Amino acid sequence: MKNKLLFALSLLVLWLLLSWSLSLAELITGAVFSVITVLVSDKLFGAASGVGNPLKYLWFVVYGLTLLWDITKACANSFFMLIRPGAQGAGMIEAGTTLKNQASIGILAGTLSLLPGTITVDFDRGRQTFSVYCMTSHFDGRSAAVEVLLAKYERLLKKVFE
Repeated sequence: MKNKLLFALSLLVLWLLLSWSLSLAELITGAVFSVITVLVSDKLFGAASGVGNPLKYLWFVVYGLTLLWDITKACANSFFMLIRPGAQGAGMIEAGTTLKNQASIGILAGTLSLLPGTITVDFDRGRQTFSVYCMTSHFDGRSAAVEVLLAKYERLLKKVFE
């Protein structure tokens, strides 16, 4: 209970910092949404939510910064592939994962889809594999770049959720 209260309070402080206002309306709205977020995250993620564990928050920030950097690199790579004729190839690859938590698998699928040039098409629960459509400079049926990204984000998400 103490951890949930601390989490709600930290969300309220974040709300007030982002709104940059201490008005009564912002305080009430922030408090309501903070409590709702704590309740929903507990129901959605359960024990894996890591509520109250500051190290998990730090790893989530590292995950977010890593994602922003990789999106920037992928945008530049996609741009240069598009302006050079014949430099792009595309196709479907399958990449496996060792994640067990459904929330982390969903976040990983969304992460792959956020990167320019890739989109997650399907996830096979039985085989624990993603089907990813990707645009690469030399498509040969598998993409080492996607496998490297998958391993990097999988490692970070394990530190946050598992």
